[in-house]
Amino acid sequence: MAPFWGRPQKNVQLPLKTKPLRLFLYIFGLFLFILISALTPIWRKTQTSRKTRPIHIAAGAYHTCGLFSDQTLKCWGRNGNGQLGDNTFKGGFLPKPVSVLTSVSAVSTSAFHTCALLTDGTVYCWGSNDSGQIGSGSFGGSPEPHPIKQIKNAVSISAGARHTCAVLSDGTARCWGENSKGQLGIGTAPATSSVPVKVPLITQAKAVSAGGSHTCVLLNEGNIACWGGNDRGQLGRNSVSKTGKPWIVAGIEEAVMLSSGGDHTCALLANGSIRCWGENSSNQLATNFYSHSPQPLRIPEITEALSVASGAFHSCALLKDGTVWCWGRHINGQLGQTTPPEKPGPIPVPGVTSVIEITAGAFHTCALDFSGKIECWGPNDSGQLGIDSPGGHSPVRGYVQLK
Repeated sequence: MAPFWGRPQKNVQLPLKTKPLRLFLYIFGLFLFILISALTPIWRKTQTSRKTRPIHIAAGAYHTCGLFSDQTLKCWGRNGNGQLGDNTFKGGFLPKPVSVLTSVSAVSTSAFHTCALLTDGTVYCWGSNDSGQIGSGSFGGSPEPHPIKQIKNAVSISAGARHTCAVLSDGTARCWGENSKGQLGIGTAPATSSVPVKVPLITQAKAVSAGGSHTCVLLNEGNIACWGGNDRGQLGRNSVSKTGKPWIVAGIEEAVMLSSGGDHTCALLANGSIRCWGENSSNQLATNFYSHSPQPLRIPEITEALSVASGAFHSCALLKDGTVWCWGRHINGQLGQTTPPEKPGPIPVPGVTSVIEITAGAFHTCALDFSGKIECWGPNDSGQLGIDSPGGHSPVRGYVQLK
């Protein structure tokens, strides 16, 4: 007897009772086909969304950029100088892909220019270039990313007000752009450089942060060295005299992160505390006892910080519990409060939890949470918050409208 899956003989008839079963299987198969066809586009969209979630954010003065998990960049906000990098000068609140670049590992934003570090150690910059800050060898701006030909093995980059710096894999640093206050680390002459110059004395750096007119680097042993403008004590050298050469910040040891604001600087220490120094006219140092401080002051109430971010007139800390605490100027809503703060010290941003990264722009702040959402607060006059809000000069907050 042949098995039932074998070829039946010509005169063999299937039992009548199998016909309803065949009909059921046919209908069930058709139903599955229709269901799978309907769900596949949704599944693919979900998978694509998961693959391209934001993993890093950077806020400038009037624009913001996000690095996505597929190693591409998108930026939004003001674009009058081409700082969004999409080869146009048209801005807006919707994130726009940066032209040309792939394999991006980090991004740094300033007032009117932006720079990206690629996985191969190369650096690209775009936007305003009046002081040579995009490192193109000339002083003409570009709305499209331009490679810094002299930089091949960078591990950290930072865009200051009108200058840019990079730390290389050998622990040395290179800077380019404005140098009127010695922010390139080579003295105060020449006044500008449109190509990278080597910063003397720096051989063990691992990260860099460029401010308004000063620059600081984090050294391997946990110290910090700064140079450039120092009229408000932002170099942390116990005086307000400027220096065009690197200077070790007094009293800072075991630092693991630093962030330079407009005229102030903050450092995160290994024990989770934060020290800040420099300008304090807007309580950037979380106290109202001094107009400025040339030596680091401990930020009160912050004991379990994971990171620190400094804007033009404010700073914020991300704590281990995923909350964000901010201090400094609030007139633009950058502290995330609905009413003016009653104290100069750190205050928690209400409703912000599960945060994994923060960034402080000149007048706004953004946080990236565990789910991949970006929430920003402050003014939105140029669309820098990534939300569609009428009358954007008033402080608002909301989630960036990612596609």
